[in-house]
Amino acid sequence: MTSPSPNILMGIGNENRCDDGVGTCLARHFEAPGWIALACSTAPENFTSVVRRHAPHRLVLVDAAELGMAPGAFRRVPPERIADTGAGTHALPLSVLIDFLTPCVTGEILFIGIQPAILADGEGLTAEVQEGMRALAAVLSGQRFEEIEEWETLEGKRGEACARQSTPTTPAPKRSETLRRGRQGLWRWGRGGPWPLPGLWTVCEETPTNA
Repeated sequence: MTSPSPNILMGIGNENRCDDGVGTCLARHFEAPGWIALACSTAPENFTSVVRRHAPHRLVLVDAAELGMAPGAFRRVPPERIADTGAGTHALPLSVLIDFLTPCVTGEILFIGIQPAILADGEGLTAEVQEGMRALAAVLSGQRFEEIEEWETLEGKRGEACARQSTPTTPAPKRSETLRRGRQGLWRWGRGGPWPLPGLWTVCEETPTNA
């Protein structure tokens, strides 16, 4: 009788940069039936042969990510939005890694980001991120994936508003409220401006184009 395919957890992050190492720390201490845990540090691409060999039913990648939430909060992030969170700033972009591993997975691939508190040189996780890591470990060990909410935060809603504002259909607002997109993002012009719009920096940033 063929044994069922396992789930694989790939924990990613630099444990020498405080909360950046939360994914690696999670995988290093994670044990649960039906799981293989890989503490990948900053080079998850070095573990692709393990994934290909086991052909898991579910592949879960965990890394610190800027979600705009309280430290320790975690969310499921669609592959196309991973770059918006600042996650995967290691040797290989996570979106590329996911594309490469997709044919090796019989079920689904999940990327889960955990909001860090401190990203600086140093060892150990902050208390809030440790608590979030333990909560995520409990969800994964019980395979309660439906409890992991998708990243649908204020940042995403503001991003949609940003897109609408970039192509206005109403008369231009007064100068004090005029929105202008510069070479590094979206700016508000007003008294003493221009000023970057708070909370919109990542989702509104775009590659400069030739004027």
